[in-house]
Amino acid sequence: MNTDRYEQASAALAQLGFAEDMGEIELLSEGASGAWSMRVSLPHGAAVLKIVTAAADTTLRQRAQREVAFYRELAAHLPVPTPHLLGAQADSTGNVLLLIEAYEAPRTLQALSATQMEALVSQIATLHAAFWGQHDLSRRYPWLRPGSQPGEQPDLAPATQLWQAQADTAALREVITPAILDALPAWFRALTHANDLMQAWPCTLVHGDCHLGNVLWSADGPIWGDWQEVGLGLGPADMSFLLQRACGPQDDDAFAHWSERYATLLAGAVAPGVAPADTLRLMEACELHMRLIEWPHYFDWLPPEAVAHQLARARRLVARFAAG
Repeated sequence: MNTDRYEQASAALAQLGFAEDMGEIELLSEGASGAWSMRVSLPHGAAVLKIVTAAADTTLRQRAQREVAFYRELAAHLPVPTPHLLGAQADSTGNVLLLIEAYEAPRTLQALSATQMEALVSQIATLHAAFWGQHDLSRRYPWLRPGSQPGEQPDLAPATQLWQAQADTAALREVITPAILDALPAWFRALTHANDLMQAWPCTLVHGDCHLGNVLWSADGPIWGDWQEVGLGLGPADMSFLLQRACGPQDDDAFAHWSERYATLLAGAVAPGVAPADTLRLMEACELHMRLIEWPHYFDWLPPEAVAHQLARARRLVARFAAG
């Protein structure tokens, strides 16, 4: 760790009231200019320090300010464990500091036992059930992430251009074939039926970036971290995204199993109840939207076999929604 980062961490900790000697620090991530996070050793134990300065872009500062507001105002009301807040500061200059207790690192799907995955899925369902249908959340917590209306019809022209651009890359030319591009208008028509279903579904509090990389672990189980994208949205979209990120081409059975388990747990937690079949149908609608509109932004980051798997799942989902 360079001297500048060490001094910045020391100064930040002093501002948060931790002026005691600091041990080793480890840089965990460094995004765009003006934002980084570090693991710091304090006398009471390890902690994670997040620093976002006024030099960071507006989006990064807004996300950091949202996370501070979450820990101050909402975390204590959640039915799921979140990291213990040690200190936070968001001043008028745009600087944001957040200090939270450190936990065990995230785990992949393959590294999780069935018991651990059950606990994780149960907590997602419990979180969504706790705020089910509370459309006034944005009024009560105006700092929650603003987002598009669930099921809002996306602008398909940029999406079509993105698919074409990805098809033109050397690595994906044989995966995103001319036949796939020719089928896109029909795929997008199927997406219209999925969007109609999404619009009719009750909103709830969603994590907003729900994937295993944001789940920490303690001796007692999952700890839900990274709340920068918390907002009002569709609960099953959280669960669908977690499985999309966690499951590779060999994990379709696990995807189906944990989807069904979430739907069952949600039905048991929400009064007067939500039919599991309806939840599964909505998860498919959310997945189709993500596969067609959001995932193509990252196709060039994925190996060709992963993109082929994306297309195979999208094709199956299109078939299910094509008839309306």
